[in-house]
Amino acid sequence: MRLNRDRIEIDINTLITICKNIQIIDDFTLEISRFKDLDKLEKDLNKLLKGKSIFNKKVKDFYIKYEELIKSIDTTHGLYFFLAKNFGKTLMPFTNYKNAIKYVEQYKDQSLSMLSLLMYIKELKYVNNVIIDPDNEFDHVFKIDTTANYFYEFGYGDNITYIPTYDKSDIQYNCKDSNFVIPIARDMYSFRASHHNSILVNNLVFNREALPLSLDPSNTIDVISKGYNENTSALEGLRELVNYSIAVNKLEDECSKLEDITDSLTSIKDKKELVEKLSYIKENITKLNAIYDTNKARIVSENEMLTDELIENETHERIRRIKESTLDLC
Repeated sequence: MRLNRDRIEIDINTLITICKNIQIIDDFTLEISRFKDLDKLEKDLNKLLKGKSIFNKKVKDFYIKYEELIKSIDTTHGLYFFLAKNFGKTLMPFTNYKNAIKYVEQYKDQSLSMLSLLMYIKELKYVNNVIIDPDNEFDHVFKIDTTANYFYEFGYGDNITYIPTYDKSDIQYNCKDSNFVIPIARDMYSFRASHHNSILVNNLVFNREALPLSLDPSNTIDVISKGYNENTSALEGLRELVNYSIAVNKLEDECSKLEDITDSLTSIKDKKELVEKLSYIKENITKLNAIYDTNKARIVSENEMLTDELIENETHERIRRIKESTLDLC
């Protein structure tokens, strides 16, 4: 059987129902689709759930055959919600629902593990939907500005790789090779799952211990911040290199300006001596750059998170911020 690699978005209660009833869910789905009218079917099934009688023998037989499953759906979803969400008015199953069944079927020997994980996810407040994307490696850079007072969004995953930044309040990281990412939004009042209250996963058999205990700050953003700030060697090394590079570049710029001014002078008596001294300064700037290169090679060798591209980008970003806000180097 070809593995289903489609992206699936489905509510967590439906996915739990599928896992619990994987042996009969296909037949159940097929028989529902034969009724054609959601309102009529839901009305008759609700009467039967309340112990009332109906005249429609076809619905009555269907209810008797799947009574336990129908009662479970009514308890966890609400019968109408389940039918409307996954079938629609004409009771033709939606693509996400069908693909979710295919996904669980191809891993049905692990359905109990999936069920255990889903029950744990369900306990996370505000997480109501599961997006299964088997090909998603979550290779995306997330950013958190810890100085933001009110609204911001970030992602929480189980394999966080931190990206050093000059500004310690600007946390950057990715979740490449994670099993899941929970997009979380922080506003004035709460931390909650964003993107339709969803968790994004690329499988449903990972260790549930990888999930946060809750979406509260102490179990999400505080964990990320703590991990980021523990990379003291990389953070200090980056700041040292950026500050040194900017200072030397600034000295080069000022020396170049002085050289231009000297070239335009006509009345100065000791112009030759001034030119010689400027040449001496330029030679020493070259030596300073050589010292920078040596220190950079050492620091990079000691911190695998630091790359030439990262250092260059952070240097340019720091220069841009200095120009915009006329900040002095810290």
